[in-house]
Amino acid sequence: MTTGPHELGTDWASVRRSLIGVLADLYPEELVMYRAVPIRAQLDARTKRLRALMDDGVSLALAQTELIKLRMAGRAAVSTVEALVCSCREGPRALDRPDNLRRLNQLSEQQLQEMHERVQRFPPGIEYEGKPASRWSVEQADVLIEHWGNCHESF
Repeated sequence: MTTGPHELGTDWASVRRSLIGVLADLYPEELVMYRAVPIRAQLDARTKRLRALMDDGVSLALAQTELIKLRMAGRAAVSTVEALVCSCREGPRALDRPDNLRRLNQLSEQQLQEMHERVQRFPPGIEYEGKPASRWSVEQADVLIEHWGNCHESF
């Protein structure tokens, strides 16, 4: 397929070449300034990783998994945080359960700080297994940080 003097192919390299050709026709001065620094030197690590996922040898499932990892960037899923908050309505003894410790260890530092604040602000009227949820004291909430820190120091 041709569009004026530029041939448009179906692979990424030819699409890129065609786009650069069109841009060169429209904005010759700006493109010369842009090309003063090679394209490869302008790419950050995140962009390189994303471009690698566009390779023909990368399956859609693998690309999706990698995109989710990139988006989460060390953060636990919202469902994990909410499950931990719900369990913490039981009180500090919720941290005696291995599943809650696993969830706690998945939190990012920011999520941990939010969790620390949330357990101290449980509103009245919330129940856990038919009993009123207990608000955590500052000292009890600090145990969250200690458990999280113990896990992350070992890495």
